[in-house]
This record gives sequence, C-alpha cells and structure tokens, in this order.
Amino acid sequence: MTLLVGLDDAPPAPIQIGSPDTGDFRGYEVDLLLGLQRRLGVQLRYRRALWSVIVGELASGALDIVCSAATATEDRRREVDFCRPHLQLCLAVVRRADDVSDIGLRGARVGVRRGTTAEAHVRTDGAAPATRLSESNDELYAALRNREIDAVVDDSPTAGYFSRMGPGLRMCGRVPGSDAAYAIMLRKGNAALRMRLTPRWVKWRPMGPFWPSENDGSMPVRPRTQSANQVRCQDPPRRLIRTRGPSKVATAPASRAASSVWSWLARSAT
Repeated sequence: MTLLVGLDDAPPAPIQIGSPDTGDFRGYEVDLLLGLQRRLGVQLRYRRALWSVIVGELASGALDIVCSAATATEDRRREVDFCRPHLQLCLAVVRRADDVSDIGLRGARVGVRRGTTAEAHVRTDGAAPATRLSESNDELYAALRNREIDAVVDDSPTAGYFSRMGPGLRMCGRVPGSDAAYAIMLRKGNAALRMRLTPRWVKWRPMGPFWPSENDGSMPVRPRTQSANQVRCQDPPRRLIRTRGPSKVATAPASRAASSVWSWLARSAT
C-alpha cells in the first residue's frame, strides 16, 4: 500500500525542514510520518504544492493525507477530517528586535500566511490597517527584517524558530485564546483510513534522537478527555503520546537539546 502525502510547498520550519526530493528532509512531522510508515508497513509518496492546492486535492480524493502543520479548526472540519492531534500550539507575534511594541496590532502593517488561522485572526481582530498575505514564511520574515511590514502573526513553533534563527527579530508574545493543535488531515468520510491511522498514531514514538522519552520524568500526565484546546497558551508545544493504560494521554515538551534544531521548537513557547 502507498499513501500519497500532501506537503506545503513552503515547509513550515521547524515542523518540516528541507524537501523529500533532495534527501534532506527532517523535522517533527517527518519523524511522525516515518513512524507511521514503519508501523503501517506502507510506502510514502509526497506531493508538494501550495497549501490551497493540497487542501483541494485532499478534498477531491487525489491525496490520501495532508501532514504539513495543519491546524485542526471547525471551519476545516466541514471539508476534511482530522486524526488525533499531535502537537499543541498557539499564535504568536514577531517584531523586529528594535521595536518595543507588544502583541497589539493597532496601526501595524501585519504579514500572515494565506489561508491560515493567523490570517483569520488578523481579519477578525480588525486592528491592523494593512495585511500582507504570502504563501511563504521566508518571504514574510524577510519583509519584516527589511521594514516592509511591522509584525508577523504565525504559529508559535514557527514564530519561535524564525525569531531565533533570523537576526534582528524577536517573538514579543503569544496571542491569548488562540490555543490550537496540529493534526493529520484526511478526505472527509474516509473512516477506514482514519481508523487504520489512529491506533498506530497513539502508539507512535519519535524516531529522531532529540525527543524526550516516557521515562525522562518530564511528561505531566493529562486526562484523556482533555482536548488540545484546553491547554493554556503559555504551555510549551507538546507532542501527544499514549501511556500504559487505557485512560490517560501523556504529553511531553518538544525538546531540551539546546544544540539541535529541535530546541527552537521547544523554546519557541518559553
């Protein structure tokens, strides 16, 4: 069996870095996909395109899944189905280091990725007089450094990564009430594939060397009935894994390896 996986053409670092076409493809969700491949015994083929394109292809059945920092929202649930969430996050605001402004957007020229929850938030907030839309995170953060815009609103893992990797940028805060979660997207009504993925997903362990294990003492246990959206925005991004026993889900901080790329993910919400 082969699964055709849709990937955003502008990979959201550090969730995904590089490209499967070059052989340099790594990141949190890459580990997740490799874990599913191993446990399901399937082959993976990748299709990279603009976000709007892969979502449309998933809805039409041309793709099996989309795994590319897909935020599970009620609006999207009308068009696609989601597996169990695998990473909790929130929105964050990035500004230049010499800008002392906070997360408020009044009077600011704001950049956001097109078709994202960040775009929906900025439009609903209504405080920004001008919004710059882009398909590329790299383009938005370059525009911010070049003073073409005043702020970028982005998912907290990506915001934290660019604020540390990009010179002269800082993540000035997280947006209250924007708690969300990433999950694998499937075609609406594809219950058979969803049922096949879910038992494997809850048993998944990361294959990469930089993630903490169940035994490292850093995983507070949360009740299984608690949704990802109930986790406070100030909590660090976490991966969801299953404990021994049917009634609880353990969560773990993304990473503590200061020298690795995973540290940007872990530190992005601290």
